[in-house]
Amino acid sequence: MVVNFIMNKILSFLFIFCLIAACKTQSTTQKTALKSAEKTAIPFPKKKIEDVNKIWGAYILTPEDMQILEKQKLSKATIQNIVAFSHESTWPLALQNMTSAAKRKEIFALYNTYLISSQIDEPDLSIYYVPFAQNSQMPDSLLLDKEDFYVIVKK
Repeated sequence: MVVNFIMNKILSFLFIFCLIAACKTQSTTQKTALKSAEKTAIPFPKKKIEDVNKIWGAYILTPEDMQILEKQKLSKATIQNIVAFSHESTWPLALQNMTSAAKRKEIFALYNTYLISSQIDEPDLSIYYVPFAQNSQMPDSLLLDKEDFYVIVKK
């Protein structure tokens, strides 16, 4: 009888211990998922390109523009990506071969874009970020191969 009592207490203790361990594991997994979501969160405001007729596909950032971006606390890697992927020749193929502004307007309205900066070149230009992950619903011809790209718009 005493042995049964002790065995029941030990089993109860093990059950409670396993239950607590499982809860801690679930909590840790949830925290990891939250941290992962925070890393993928985009720190820029979501904003559509207002006037696609003013998209500047051939603008080359000047050293002064890059200094302005650095002052806005953009990382060097982000600035390098803007330089590398803001020219029309680096955009998805379907955007490079557009023949009319009307088509461009229709297509850019479909993208999820984020305003990175509106203070470039004496506040005349804005830079928009077009992340691959937030635009995966787009047709393949309108996406780079898992790459983000940037659009510079003249005000």
